[in-house]
Amino acid sequence: MSLKILHLINPYTVRDDHAKALMELTFESLAIALQNCPDELDIRILGVTDKREAIDLPNFIQQQPSALQTLKDIYPGQISLAFPLMQDLLNVALSQEFDYLIYSNMDIILQPYFYRYLATQLPKHDALVINRRRLADRKPLAELAQLQSELGWSHPGFDCFVLERTLVDQFDFGQICIGIPFIESAFTHQIAAFANKPKFVLDAHLTLHVGLEILPKVNKVAYWHNRNEFFKKMHPRLKNKYRLSAFPYAQQATLLRLFKWMLNPSLYTKNYLKLEFASRKKRWSLRLQSWRWRFLQR
Repeated sequence: MSLKILHLINPYTVRDDHAKALMELTFESLAIALQNCPDELDIRILGVTDKREAIDLPNFIQQQPSALQTLKDIYPGQISLAFPLMQDLLNVALSQEFDYLIYSNMDIILQPYFYRYLATQLPKHDALVINRRRLADRKPLAELAQLQSELGWSHPGFDCFVLERTLVDQFDFGQICIGIPFIESAFTHQIAAFANKPKFVLDAHLTLHVGLEILPKVNKVAYWHNRNEFFKKMHPRLKNKYRLSAFPYAQQATLLRLFKWMLNPSLYTKNYLKLEFASRKKRWSLRLQSWRWRFLQR
């Protein structure tokens, strides 16, 4: 029986020719990846769009116009771009039938073998986080095959997520919006709280993004909105469920792991230090108990 995969995307209206060309490359890459999909996966691409926008999508994408709340609705006059709330997108997806959900941004280009890679990993993991490769921007844009052939540079953030249905049912993004920092933190920390066998694919050649930026400038109102939603609402609800083994870099040496957490914009050093201390405290306690019983048995 095939695994049912729902790939959730959020197409939107773009007026800049360069941005339109980038979105067309994303659509083209999705179509090619679908053509190369293995038999063990049954994949549908769901394009959830704001019903206030007239958007035409390729025929292979199931379009679902929906009532999406955006930050423009929450902060009228303060934000120029409409950033939809992630939970609204997720609620539309949850009305569908699927075994795994993929969420990727509209600037993420897939390699032709992307879905074939998933087929090898999904039987072993309930969550995959896949980092993109960054390519230098150029105008005019190169053809898709040329872009896919370039190795590019690694990217420290997270922007493509594959989640088992049971995980998605537990996720709650509150009013965190997409397209702004802390959306990747919201995904990553909920995975660390609920996933049993996550895998972080940090440097594979599976997805691409045209543009070398890591922390682009964003609207301050949108930034602080997401930051407050994460630290004041989401993090307090999740922090007692975090497991060090479910975060990225968990299998690496302690000092290297600490250094990478400090540099990664989606992770927070304070969380790491608490989890590391709790992990070491547990190990020390077990060793002390073992030593105690061995001593009593002499």
